Amino acid sequence: MPISELKLAKELIRRPSVTPKDAGAINILAKNLRSLGFKCQLINFKNIKNLYAKLGKSSPNFCYAGHTDVVPPGNIKDWSVNPFKPAIKNNKLIGRGANDMKASIACFVAAVSKFKAKNKKFNGSISLLITGDEEQYLDDIKTQVLEELNVKQLILVSEKDSFYYDAYQAAEGATSIVSDNYQIVFDSGYMVAIDTNITDELAQEGLARELIHRIQNMRRNADFQVTDRIICYLEGPKGISDVINKFGDAIKKETLSNNIIEGISENLKIRETQKLDNMEIILGVELSD
Repeated sequence: MPISELKLAKELIRRPSVTPKDAGAINILAKNLRSLGFKCQLINFKNIKNLYAKLGKSSPNFCYAGHTDVVPPGNIKDWSVNPFKPAIKNNKLIGRGANDMKASIACFVAAVSKFKAKNKKFNGSISLLITGDEEQYLDDIKTQVLEELNVKQLILVSEKDSFYYDAYQAAEGATSIVSDNYQIVFDSGYMVAIDTNITDELAQEGLARELIHRIQNMRRNADFQVTDRIICYLEGPKGISDVINKFGDAIKKETLSNNIIEGISENLKIRETQKLDNMEIILGVELSD
């Protein structure tokens, strides 16, 4: 049964998760996502609870990002309702976080539940990256974003930054624009800008990062320990060999691989055929002696 965005939004608003307190909001979100089949990972940074949830294993990945914390409600007497007891007035949901951004997160989850109901099988994967502190510790989850979205660099800017201001002015109310080699999207008070200028070197580096991501997923799915050393096997066209020749050391370091062997043994138990940038490759992993 699809999840109701209104019901979930109300559940989240009832949790007084004033920064940096979580008040159970992340757990409510994780419970609902697990009911949809998501694998949920709770990540604590400096006593701030964060959540990374993923449905599916393959690429491409569609990632929702948001936060469950809210700013203090101020003087309760200035509210027409208790800010942590959500109410509907004039067909509007009122409560702290209804606008920023618990209702938005509820819509993320409801949208996925409806998508799943109509699509029993789908290509790719869906993830949610939710922090319990929008401002102070967003920098701490950069590594997770970089790995999941295959991004070389993530630069955080505030609304006071000139880049944000200039892009916002150029958009003139539009939700997305293309400006100076950047694809820019505005949503729920956030801006995401991607540099679309891809050099040959960046393309190769992107393939290397994607290989790292695929190998890490195979490690997790095989229930290897975080410290286990492995041997990685790879079979594919020349383009992949070029990537291994140039970035092999970095791939081995990130995946704890003692060796990367080109070619797949018939006796290898853990192996997958995958598509990588329109190239068919076979990846295999096994524990190193």
